[in-house]
Amino acid sequence: MLTYNMDVTPESVWKRTTPSEAELAQPYYCTEAGVFYAQQHFSTARTDKESYILFYTLRGAGLIEQDGNHVTLRTGQALLLNCRTPQSYCTAPGQSCWHHYWVHLDGAGVAAMEPLLLPGKKLTPVQLTGVKMQELFETILGQMERGNVDSMVQIGLALHGMLALCAQSSLAEAETTSARQVICDLCPLFLGQPA
Repeated sequence: MLTYNMDVTPESVWKRTTPSEAELAQPYYCTEAGVFYAQQHFSTARTDKESYILFYTLRGAGLIEQDGNHVTLRTGQALLLNCRTPQSYCTAPGQSCWHHYWVHLDGAGVAAMEPLLLPGKKLTPVQLTGVKMQELFETILGQMERGNVDSMVQIGLALHGMLALCAQSSLAEAETTSARQVICDLCPLFLGQPA
């Protein structure tokens, strides 16, 4: 079941495609993608969909909920969500907008990234810097309607690139957190206090 309120501005884009057998055999493929200039009352709730969705916030913030987890996806943050479990997302309370890219994607490569980007099935936003994510989304949107072998390859590479950026950010954050904990554990020793 799907319910939604498409409170988006006219410049929003939503593209759909039916993957070919060749595309379904690839590690990364997509079925829908878009950029939504969502306003205050935008919302979507669904019971299930046979895909993942990757969000990337450009401006404002979105609220994503699944399995009792709630996260706010702020500007510059990305999030992978497995749509096989009921979920909802909307413009975050108190926000006037949630301008975001999104893509429904699937394949063995995406499933392999799930443990890293959804650790313990917990919604985990990753902070990204620069414009690379936007460029990759624009590549996907530009290639979706071409429907040839080159576009299939370009889309697969873009999806892999987006997930790789998310994974790199997630791993860098984990290393920083781990290093911070080691420093905190060692500080009492340097100050002559028991750890």
